[in-house]
Amino acid sequence: MTSDEREVLQDILVEYIENPRKMGTCITDIESLFREVHQRWNQETGHQVPQKKPKVLNKQAQAIIDDVCERYEIEYDALIGKRRSKYLITAREQICFAMHQAGFNFSEIGRAINRHPSTVIHTLKKDTEE
Repeated sequence: MTSDEREVLQDILVEYIENPRKMGTCITDIESLFREVHQRWNQETGHQVPQKKPKVLNKQAQAIIDDVCERYEIEYDALIGKRRSKYLITAREQICFAMHQAGFNFSEIGRAINRHPSTVIHTLKKDTEE
């Protein structure tokens, strides 16, 4: 971690200490900072983290997932993981909407993002209620 990155981290922590209500924003900022540091480390060391690929997905579903992962700069492992960071939730929602419009059923969408079909239904309902 460079000295500039340490200063950014320190500023984020000071902001949180001064106003604990900004915890969500601060956590998101810290995650973004650490993601950048991790990506730089991977590039510098040439380290490649193997990605888990879904067991059974057709080419159309895989293309949707790859597009969203690239757009949000996330790994497939993070997408199907248990973390509930805002950027991951948003990416999963985008995949749900795109796959639903492409004609996939709730079970297929859920299997693609490692979520229960009822979670997919809730996500799609949430969009229509807003």
